[in-house]
Amino acid sequence: MLTKTVSDVTSIVESADTSDHTGSPPPIISQPASTSFVSPLNVSTDISSTGFVLKDPASWPNVIPDSLRNAFIAENFSQTLNIDFRKSARIYDDGSCRCLKSSMFYRKLANSETVKRSWMVYSESSGKVYCSACKLFSTKENTFTQGFNDWKNSKRFEEHENNTIHRSCILASVFRAQKKGLLDSHLENQTEKERTYWRKVLERVVAVVKFLALRGLTFRGENEVFGSENNGNFLGIIKLLAQFDPFLANHVSRLGNAGRGTVSYVSSTICNEFIELMTKKVLNNIIAAVKTAKYFAISVDSTPDISHTDQLTFIVRFVDSSGKPVERFIKFIPLSGHVGETMMNVVLDTLLEHDLSIMDCRGQSFDNASNMSDKYNGLQARIKQINPLAEYVPYSAHSLNLVGSCAAECCVAAVSFFGLLQALFNFFSASMHRWSILKSTIHGDVIKSLSTTRRSAQHDATHALKDSFAEIRSALIQIAEDEDQTATTRSKAASLASKLEDFELALLCVLWDCILERLNATNKTLQKIEIEMATCANLYAGLVEFVSSLHSDDAFEMFEEKAKLLVKDYSYRADHQRSRKRKRNFEEPDNEIVLLPRQKCKTATYFVILDSLITELVKRKEIYQNLNDRFEFLFKITTMSDAELREAPLKLQQHLSADVQDTFVEEIVHFSGYMNQIKAPPEKCAPSAALKHLRNADISETFPNVDIVYRLYLTLPATNCEGEHSFSVLKRVKNQLRSTMSQDKLCNLALLTIESDLTRNIDFQNIIDDFANMKSRKKFI
Repeated sequence: MLTKTVSDVTSIVESADTSDHTGSPPPIISQPASTSFVSPLNVSTDISSTGFVLKDPASWPNVIPDSLRNAFIAENFSQTLNIDFRKSARIYDDGSCRCLKSSMFYRKLANSETVKRSWMVYSESSGKVYCSACKLFSTKENTFTQGFNDWKNSKRFEEHENNTIHRSCILASVFRAQKKGLLDSHLENQTEKERTYWRKVLERVVAVVKFLALRGLTFRGENEVFGSENNGNFLGIIKLLAQFDPFLANHVSRLGNAGRGTVSYVSSTICNEFIELMTKKVLNNIIAAVKTAKYFAISVDSTPDISHTDQLTFIVRFVDSSGKPVERFIKFIPLSGHVGETMMNVVLDTLLEHDLSIMDCRGQSFDNASNMSDKYNGLQARIKQINPLAEYVPYSAHSLNLVGSCAAECCVAAVSFFGLLQALFNFFSASMHRWSILKSTIHGDVIKSLSTTRRSAQHDATHALKDSFAEIRSALIQIAEDEDQTATTRSKAASLASKLEDFELALLCVLWDCILERLNATNKTLQKIEIEMATCANLYAGLVEFVSSLHSDDAFEMFEEKAKLLVKDYSYRADHQRSRKRKRNFEEPDNEIVLLPRQKCKTATYFVILDSLITELVKRKEIYQNLNDRFEFLFKITTMSDAELREAPLKLQQHLSADVQDTFVEEIVHFSGYMNQIKAPPEKCAPSAALKHLRNADISETFPNVDIVYRLYLTLPATNCEGEHSFSVLKRVKNQLRSTMSQDKLCNLALLTIESDLTRNIDFQNIIDDFANMKSRKKFI
């Protein structure tokens, strides 16, 4: 009889495969499928709110929801027999005790073969067995839907298997598994096709959005019409891809210019929604990494954009899981004021918005403006009132720029020199003809323009003048003698050429070229994210020693010899001028000291410039040196004596008592012995390398306080390279053609562009799933 049953089931299933799907399903009474609209993009089914346990039929509700049927069949659950059946024990009236046995899950045929009863499911909570098919699809109650535990009457299993309703329920589960027994099977098939189609469309849309966002390119044009030359980069790239993608070409031809009210997923609204989804995912990754690191530092700076709005860039610095310090951009914030209190409110609101605590901030880095750096009312002072452990570190590169600016304005000769540099550039760049004469004359770098913020521009301009000093003078003389030029042009050219024959100018040229070359090289190093406080302090100390070495008569004579290679006349300007004597009052003694022109140049110009540089460098160096002194012992843990190794960490532990435990001294001594044991070279004992070793060797749990101190040290910001990078992106993202861009879109595009390494790792499928969940109109009833 069982063989007949199996063959009947097989024949019914086969006939169902070849039958018209528009016909009626088998005569099975089941719960009607939900007729609510299902988004073709939504692929998730939420059944967690129903409260049942999938593998325990005793917990299933009396009215079985369609989601439970789908979940059970999708799970393809089979009973595990290696479980404890003692709870199924039943004591009968005659005193006998019976329980469920694993052999009951098999049916023995007449030919001694066995067939597993896959429909039978045991409930550990009730100690009964259930028929899963009847429980899911039958509308009539029977022993196996309520739970069977009459183990004496095992023949009831065969009786149930031969029941017509049971067979119908088995077929219903088969049809459901094959997607052919559902009342809404056609709707499901159509929905699946729609889902696949739109997912393919969105995969291409997301790829284009990601490509443009990574490079900070524009999306929209004058219109959103396929075929137009002014439809923007997004539609242009979609059209380009369609030339090689038949699927996309078909979609564009059908729905590309369908207009409002027709879904095409290529509109500007969809682009903005995907940009927002990508931004949220990238920003969530950044905030999660900051919270994992616990300690962080903030860096803020501002610059005006094309619409004359002052944009404040907000940067966080922390140590990632590998022990590497990283800086991440958070957002641009429009400023309405620059006073310390306003800036303070902006910082606190931004941290609160992203659920970051100001008490975990261990560093703050700003420029040297008074509203930021003032020790009474500046932003850094207000933050330290809330969190005294938030150490203030001025931008090292910005401080070095200020050093150069002070030196360039310390005397009249220095100001005149840089004024001449800019005058030369303005003269030649004002005319294409003059510029062509200059380029045809010189063989090296052409002259450059100066900048009020970057010392590298001053170095480039000075170096170009030094390398092409004679050629530039020759080009000026050629223009001055050209009768086709206007009188004004010839007069300016002659005046500039005469100034280039000045020996003092040549002397300043070689002097500033030497000094600015060192400042520029140091500045580039200070703009690296990985730079540590010790390196910053040592670079400033090295510059102090370098400039001090130039403060001598021998160095002055060396620069004189180099200047003689640039001009023909080696005499100073004062040698050709009549000396002027000051008119004295009656009986005023005539004890005025008259310096020779060479001596006057040395004392009034050369030494003044060097003294200004030394003074400013020493003042800036002390700020970084004081911070570095607290952590200096971290670089010498393998070379310090035991007494020194206990004294320095104790002072630091007392200062950081809120973060570091009293056992830190013992830990650092132990860690010192460990590093000596593995014979670590000195460069491996630096904080960055030592922290990476702690993480790679998986010994952070052994030295937890050492790990914390290394993180605190590396969190201190000494540079603002990420902030400067954000300003460059701001100029590209919000340019003259996009000056009306909203603030939210500016922040979103800037984040995707600046944090391009995180944007590249975005999973297309996850973005599409998020978009589907956001757009889904499916209702659960």
